[in-house]
Amino acid sequence: MYEEGHEIANHTYTHPLKTNVPNLIKEIKQTHDTIYSISGYSPILFRPVEGQYTDAMIDAIVKEGYKVVMWSWHLDTLDWKSPGVNQIVDTVLEGVKEGNVVLFHDGGENREQTVKALKKILPALEKQGYKFVTIPELLEAQKENSK
Repeated sequence: MYEEGHEIANHTYTHPLKTNVPNLIKEIKQTHDTIYSISGYSPILFRPVEGQYTDAMIDAIVKEGYKVVMWSWHLDTLDWKSPGVNQIVDTVLEGVKEGNVVLFHDGGENREQTVKALKKILPALEKQGYKFVTIPELLEAQKENSK
């Protein structure tokens, strides 16, 4: 994935739903080491599990050198619940705006609905003129646009 140009980020090792700061940092370091050992790449982005965080967590994560990245709250496809291809497609196409980050899941159980939905979503958004970029590219574009 890394060699294909995908951005690799950290999301913890065991996906703990509730944890304290020391355990979270341990999880992040374990994931970092695993990603690095496979790809030679050191991720710089982190997304909190279920989007849950505290100020203390954010401070510790930033101290470790990460940028914390969330998704656009109205664009959680809930694809992990298998809501149906059309529901996933509708969530994205009815809600997306320039600069949004859409949340999909690629791990866990069967992702057939997600794959089928993306086969509809991506061409539709391209037709509307959207360009797909990595998070660092999005952040850089937003920085340039704010000048």
